[in-house]
Amino acid sequence: MEQAQREALKEVLKRLIEELARSAHSREEIAIENVPDALDLVQLAGQREMALRQVESEFSKLRSIRDALARFEDGSYGVCLDCDCEISINRLRAIPWAEYCVPCQEAADRKIREPEHAWTLPAA
Repeated sequence: MEQAQREALKEVLKRLIEELARSAHSREEIAIENVPDALDLVQLAGQREMALRQVESEFSKLRSIRDALARFEDGSYGVCLDCDCEISINRLRAIPWAEYCVPCQEAADRKIREPEHAWTLPAA
């Protein structure tokens, strides 16, 4: 990867951090309110759950972006954390905080979806 591409991606990561900081959701959506109507209570609980998930998602993304910037500092940015191969520039343009190359990411996703110890019935 060329130095100009690296610097452009670094700037993108910095802008993403700024955007996440600016768009931080109000914690008021998470507040618990007492309402007399059970239906309103259920609706507010659903809205609170969605707000919590969004906060968790944004925090996770922010952590990943900060980790990517740390990899810039130690010189490992753009290198797959699993196989040590270079992550393609197209992948980094799409997901500048990517930690893995496409094959390693797909393998990690499969591990999450498919439990390691799937139970099977013994053959009869």
